[in-house]
Amino acid sequence: MADFKILAVKILPRCNDRFRKVLYVNRWYIFYKDFEVTQDGKWLQRKSVASVPDDFFRLAETSPSISISAIVGKNGDGKSSLIELVVRILNNVAYSAYKDIQDSLMWVEGLRAELFFSIDNHVCCFKCEDNKVSFQMGPNSCIPVDKAFRQNFADILFYTDVTNYSIYSYNTFDFCETLHHSSWIDSIFHRNDGYQTPIVLNPFRKCGVIDINMEAHLTRQRLMILCMQDIIGEGIRNINDNCYADSFSLHKNTYSKLFGGFEQFCKVVKSRVELNNSEHQFERATVERFVNNVKYLTTNYPYLVDIAKNTNQNGLVDLRGFLAFYQNVGWIIKDEAGPEVYDFLNNVTYVQMEKMMEIAVIDQVWQNIFRNGKFHLGKKVSIKNKSDIEGNILNTAYSYLVEKTADIFQSYRHLYKYSILNVWGKDPLLHYRIEDLHKWLLGEDTDTEKRPFQTLLDDIVNEKSHVTLKLRQTLYFMLYNRNNAILRKTFKDNSVGVTSFDDYYKSVFPLCKKYELDLIELLPPPIFKWDILVERDDKKFPSQYLSSGERQRLYCLSSVLYNLRNLDSIASGNIQYRYVNLFFEEIELYFHPAYQQGFIKFLLEQIAALRLSHIKGINVCFVTHSPFILSDIPRSNVIFLEDGEPVEHMQENTFGANIHALLQHGFLLEGVTMGTFAKDKINQLFKRLNKGEVTEGMYQEILLVGEPYIRGQLLKLYHDLVGDNSLRIKMLEEQIKELRRMIDDKNR
Repeated sequence: MADFKILAVKILPRCNDRFRKVLYVNRWYIFYKDFEVTQDGKWLQRKSVASVPDDFFRLAETSPSISISAIVGKNGDGKSSLIELVVRILNNVAYSAYKDIQDSLMWVEGLRAELFFSIDNHVCCFKCEDNKVSFQMGPNSCIPVDKAFRQNFADILFYTDVTNYSIYSYNTFDFCETLHHSSWIDSIFHRNDGYQTPIVLNPFRKCGVIDINMEAHLTRQRLMILCMQDIIGEGIRNINDNCYADSFSLHKNTYSKLFGGFEQFCKVVKSRVELNNSEHQFERATVERFVNNVKYLTTNYPYLVDIAKNTNQNGLVDLRGFLAFYQNVGWIIKDEAGPEVYDFLNNVTYVQMEKMMEIAVIDQVWQNIFRNGKFHLGKKVSIKNKSDIEGNILNTAYSYLVEKTADIFQSYRHLYKYSILNVWGKDPLLHYRIEDLHKWLLGEDTDTEKRPFQTLLDDIVNEKSHVTLKLRQTLYFMLYNRNNAILRKTFKDNSVGVTSFDDYYKSVFPLCKKYELDLIELLPPPIFKWDILVERDDKKFPSQYLSSGERQRLYCLSSVLYNLRNLDSIASGNIQYRYVNLFFEEIELYFHPAYQQGFIKFLLEQIAALRLSHIKGINVCFVTHSPFILSDIPRSNVIFLEDGEPVEHMQENTFGANIHALLQHGFLLEGVTMGTFAKDKINQLFKRLNKGEVTEGMYQEILLVGEPYIRGQLLKLYHDLVGDNSLRIKMLEEQIKELRRMIDDKNR
């Protein structure tokens, strides 16, 4: 069986102090004690007798080989520093081996360290020093890590997934360590790059901030996929001991993102341009072109025009002065322009017209793509009137596609180099015909600069980022899945229905195969609303009603399991990883002790349920303060840190150990398993009693002490001083009553 372990880290001389922090140079930080340093101090070797079998954490035949280690210690002892050092090494490995296909990766300057790992118990090492990374299969070998290495040693490359939900971790501004003081860490946050970058950080952070709403959305999408693929029902559908999911609610989304969004825009955004005074005088050709654009909008988008007019009943319309001025000049003649133009200029603002123009241009581009571009629709679509959309599933989807495209351009202006107001170098409503503007967005003019729609289509087809996920779901629904019986019935009935994961999976899986799409791209598009239904005590409820701890476990594991499944199914020709490394930092965040206690078993069960076929070995490392996590891991797989040094405080084995013993020894609490405030309070009581002090209220304070032995000793001192045992007798009588009640409850 293929065994994979991250064995050790060693910091080399002249490594930047910023990276090592409290860690020491030339010190071996060994995660698995079944490996030891060779006599010359240069390499690691496996001990003759292993203390932990290679298949110790393998629950089923369907599971790959799994190794689990842990890093423990107090805050500030170097746990996170050690993981961050590994992440830096792997980033530089990725930069060296993948920079020809991933130009966003950046080199971390000043890093000098070694990362040891084993495959089938054969020790290997990535050595990072100066401006290069080398690979070693022994102390005397040295192979440069570059494109050729990636191609020739693909079988030993591994993928690393780091999970850390601590709000202070992996902040962009804490990792500006490149040559130009940029933050290298931004390039390894969660991304859809076909897993060509061999390391990822979860969750995604922008400038150190986690967008929890985006995380929730992505989690629902991943969970939906995992639940559908859990055909046997042994995996993620078992949310916990008393919760199970086998279906999802589905209903039509009655809110029109296009028309509803435009109406909201008209109500909120005020006029920006003044065209109603003599300072804004234009040539006659410009005025005629502007009037032509008004005619184009009133003819092709009458419902948008009606929305704008209805929101301006009591407001200032900045085009009235423009109409009056050029009517007096004689350039706008009512009979020639028509009543629609007069009505428009009297009731619509310039900014509203700009927004309508934006929608019109994006509509033109998609229509062009469907006729002549990469995606051939074969059906006519229209957003001219509200009646075109109501009751028409294809037009409803198309209206979302148009508005979502505009929304992406607006939200990611820097990425798409897009602004409808300055994209052509001058005001488009005055200097261009609307029907000609789509050529710029498509890049059909002579300018070679990459245009917004070219960038967007590249994301849809190649990058497949979270930015275009909803767009892809809508587009592929229109192209391939619009005849789905489940979705069409839901749209027609306009009521909430319940659909099983199995039924929906069967309806779209053939399309995934035929068109080489990811299952997530064929989930119900946003013209529908859906939520996973959880069954508890014979009652079903939406997954959003799960507790924060339950959702946190799903958030954490769904990302890892989703990535494992995708890594296992990557098509030939792409990079296919046989080994995966998982780092879980402070996994106990948000978890009740019962969830901490069962996390490792739940993780192992979920991995087994994936039935991975290509991934051969998984290494898991926990950075934790939880004794419940630690009690599932043998002591030989645990590295204890104190003030940056690896130490051996525990003689007892951690695996299956008493939680209190782990707290006292493994977590270095100096033999006291209680809060510091309580400890100080108890010590003060002992001191006062030993001095012969007895005060009012002292007896009540003693009774608050929960530990029976300590409470008994305090009571003995107290009664010796007061010489009155009546209170003690009363207390004992109450204890007898409580014990009798407990016995009665047990016998019922």
